Amino acid sequence: MTHRKTANVPRPRTSGGPAPTAELTLTTDVRIWKISKLSSKSAPYQLRWVVAGQVRHATFATMALAESRRSELWNAMTKGQPFDVESGLPESEVRKAIAKENARPDPTWWDFSREYMAVRWRTAAAKTREGLADSLATVAIAMMGDGAKAPTPEEVRLAVRWAVVPAHKGEVPPPELVQPCTWLSQRSRRLSDLQDPRVLRDVQYRLSFKLDDTPAAGETYKRRRRGFNTAMEYAIESGYLVSCTGNSLN
Repeated sequence: MTHRKTANVPRPRTSGGPAPTAELTLTTDVRIWKISKLSSKSAPYQLRWVVAGQVRHATFATMALAESRRSELWNAMTKGQPFDVESGLPESEVRKAIAKENARPDPTWWDFSREYMAVRWRTAAAKTREGLADSLATVAIAMMGDGAKAPTPEEVRLAVRWAVVPAHKGEVPPPELVQPCTWLSQRSRRLSDLQDPRVLRDVQYRLSFKLDDTPAAGETYKRRRRGFNTAMEYAIESGYLVSCTGNSLN
């Protein structure tokens, strides 16, 4: 019988901040019993196994499911894989579950823009809403991704400005925006792409220039930059990004 601990193993996050760390107590003291029959109608097949003296159990609707699970545990045990004492599961399953739960959400720019505007809408003045929608729509051109039949920059701007209005959630876009909205909802870049310096440079360009590639007015750029920066602050607070150099665009 062996017990050991692994250090600095991330446990599931309880907030948007970094995942806490803890130690897994691992053991090879594992025994797996045969499947037994219960009187339950919904899950009459019970699998029991013992990890470091603690009895664990799981019930299944069919014998096939129970046998399949027993086979998974048996294979892990016979291969010498340690089990986690706390959960009673093979180490590989525990690590996989922790990694999945701690995975940072990574929405597309399209989905993020709609979420952010929904949060800001009720407390923002009409002029602020207009400025935020313009910023999000401008950045959307840099975040539109690649693919056949891509909408034009002007169509992107119009589609995003329509889609970020909370009242439009669930509504069918106007006929001229159906294709751009559909395309963007499927192909927009992920928020994490803002960590790529090339993408960020394109964002900077879009904020600084008009669609005809002439420089935007100074006040227009400042307004767009403020809108983008506040959106990035929200992304960081929500746990979508750890940080973003775009949050300090000048």
